[in-house]
Amino acid sequence: MGGINWFPGHMHSARKDFVEIISKVDMVLELVDARAPMASTNPLTNDICSKYKKLVLKVINKVDLADSQVTKSWVNYFKLNDFGKTILLSAKKQNINGKIIANCRELIGENLSPDCHIKILIAGIPNVGKSTIFNSLANRKVAKVADLPAVTRRQRILGLNREKIKIIDTPGLLWPKIHDDRTGKILAANNNIGQNAFQEVDVAQFLVEFLTSHYPECLNKRYGIEELNNGGASLLTEIAHKKKLVERGNIPNIQRAANMLLRDYRAGYLGRISLETPTKYKD
Repeated sequence: MGGINWFPGHMHSARKDFVEIISKVDMVLELVDARAPMASTNPLTNDICSKYKKLVLKVINKVDLADSQVTKSWVNYFKLNDFGKTILLSAKKQNINGKIIANCRELIGENLSPDCHIKILIAGIPNVGKSTIFNSLANRKVAKVADLPAVTRRQRILGLNREKIKIIDTPGLLWPKIHDDRTGKILAANNNIGQNAFQEVDVAQFLVEFLTSHYPECLNKRYGIEELNNGGASLLTEIAHKKKLVERGNIPNIQRAANMLLRDYRAGYLGRISLETPTKYKD
């Protein structure tokens, strides 16, 4: 299998729009996935924000799905490496509005007159929860939300007059070439990449091998797998047999087993799991 890459046509225009609007905002709310905070950080966003000297509040979202101890290590890593202010959120399970607004105001500080509206741009790769946060701030469903990448295709603007804040939601934006194969598989496992850009079986094999090494108990608890010394293909075969995903002649349906594993992981049915730690990025 070649490297996983996904940069559909609407992202070309989304990138141009992002560059155009960035000079008109006061700060950027950058969302990343708590299960893979660095893999879900778009280097294009970092470069553009640095170029225009924009304040960035990094929001580690979906913390309810990630390993809490690993998340703590990520917070420390970002703090020690001057990534700016970082906050933790579970956008689907928390009342997040007050936390976001308070942290935005704290970051802006005295850089803006009290009488002026703060203009905040929400940025992030596909399916990290941007529209969920946008809707929460609006106190109504303004942006379409689904557990799929690239649901938002255009910018949306929300005025919070009472808070003197203007929020701009942008489409999820990846970078044109994902050079690291492991990063591509992590993003695919986390549903940040369109399904047409990867093979589910390949990504599921990567995921089940990772789980075997780091979270073996979840495979036993969910699927009843006890022997974990086999490779990814063999483990998917065992999942198929355990869950009776078989064809005529008791032939395992590996595709259905792969789809089940990915769905269970994404929904949190396997427990709180993080797919990367800061160790890889430390000098």
